[in-house]
Amino acid sequence: MTLHGISAATSENTLIETPNYFLEAFSFETTGPFVITFEHAGAPRFRPDGYRPGWGAPVLRKKAISHLSIKPKEVDWYRKPDLSDALAALKDNGFFARYDRVITYGGSMGGYAALAYAGTVGADTVIAMNPQSTLDRKLVPWEKRFVMLGQSQDWSDPRSDAANGCGQARKVYAVVDRRFAADWKHIIRLPAHNLHVLNIPYVEHSVPLHLANMRALGIFISDIILKDDLDETHFYRLMRNRRHLKRYYNVLKRHPRVQASPKFSAIVEKHCNDRMELGALK
Repeated sequence: MTLHGISAATSENTLIETPNYFLEAFSFETTGPFVITFEHAGAPRFRPDGYRPGWGAPVLRKKAISHLSIKPKEVDWYRKPDLSDALAALKDNGFFARYDRVITYGGSMGGYAALAYAGTVGADTVIAMNPQSTLDRKLVPWEKRFVMLGQSQDWSDPRSDAANGCGQARKVYAVVDRRFAADWKHIIRLPAHNLHVLNIPYVEHSVPLHLANMRALGIFISDIILKDDLDETHFYRLMRNRRHLKRYYNVLKRHPRVQASPKFSAIVEKHCNDRMELGALK
């Protein structure tokens, strides 16, 4: 493990490099929340640039929220042991202890990691967007996705099941489309005592993308990270804005109930055609 300290005008920056990961921290304050973010899979598979922005990090930096970005050198579902060793060492050395709350945050592959490593870093809160609970075939034989890069990893150690990693957190926010069975099956494997499900129907496995296009990701920072108090009524009111997105209707078009009804199909198709762009709300 190599460690480089970098002085900056507004934050104390630290880059830790292990054989398989870059861990980049920006410490603005010695109190308040501390956010640990994990990248999703997506493209590219190989990621040798240790100074690329971490998942969600630009917004956190803009708002001067202290955070640590976990950046894998290769899409590996965070399964290499040097990551757990590095995070455990940071915790043991008191790196997180000076902050009021530690929050883990990620989507899909990163959502798995946010859940799985919550116990390692002593997280108070977890924000996981359509996460996997594990890709261990023995535990989730129904999971047919992520075969090449995900299921091919070593899932034999106890830490591989995120349901075991997030039980000690005070709050776990799982942001998911409950109607999308492939994701929902993972959510119902998680402990129930601290679980808060935020349901966004008909977005399937692209929760962060829909949230970004609705310009609604900020509610997780303003309400959960900074205030530790999510106004769910306001959240669901914001989620109604997905009806203005073309990609939302593209999902609806694939729904069996819509496909079985010429009337519903025509309505959805009209809404889809009325929204020419796939991008964000203006």
